[in-house]
Amino acid sequence: MSILELKDIGYRKGEQHILENINIKLQMGKIVSVIGPNGSGKTTVAKIICGIKKPTMGEIKSAKTLKIGYVPQQFHIDKFLPMDANYFFEINGLKKDSYLSLAEKFNLSKKLSKQLSNLSGGEMQRILLVTAFASNPDLLVLDEPAQYLDVDGQMELYKIIEEYAHQHKVAVLIISHDLYMVMKSSDHVICLNHHICCEGTAGDVQLNNNFQNMFENQLFNFVAPYKHHHDHKHGLKND
Repeated sequence: MSILELKDIGYRKGEQHILENINIKLQMGKIVSVIGPNGSGKTTVAKIICGIKKPTMGEIKSAKTLKIGYVPQQFHIDKFLPMDANYFFEINGLKKDSYLSLAEKFNLSKKLSKQLSNLSGGEMQRILLVTAFASNPDLLVLDEPAQYLDVDGQMELYKIIEEYAHQHKVAVLIISHDLYMVMKSSDHVICLNHHICCEGTAGDVQLNNNFQNMFENQLFNFVAPYKHHHDHKHGLKND
């Protein structure tokens, strides 16, 4: 079931066409990933879905009571602002019972009384992820969610996203530069460069000439997506 649909969306900044003819359907329990080079319009798609930017053409259809959890690509905290993680969660409308178990899953339990300005980039990223997850969203929009995390942390994060989406029937849109990690976790992959160059399953996109031409400099490190079966726990390490 689609909870949000972009129909023929375009976005123009002055004379520059950032997005053209974008059509995306987001469905309950499904993970859609948008990949593409820097400056291709990926973050603009995320901001249009979240209502931060308005498209200059096209139509957005969504469920009337749609609740979105959003993790932006960039988030800055004033280093002089006295705020710990507990207070940050509270001012975002979260109750302790809604975020404590998630904080433990993200290996943040010992960081909740720490000033945000003293957290590492990876710790702050996990604070934002807990905030988005704990808001009980219908749709998660995650813009580069694995940035600042080490490889084990990235693997564990995408595992958590998969489990959360499927168990809670939440639609997920992931924006990422990481071809391997994001594609192996996705039900549907969209390759974007101001317009949709190709889309489909990860396997289908891998074989598409447009994808191969776009990422030819990265493909020598690219291994075909596979499902990682966990018989051990990586954990999201403190960094």
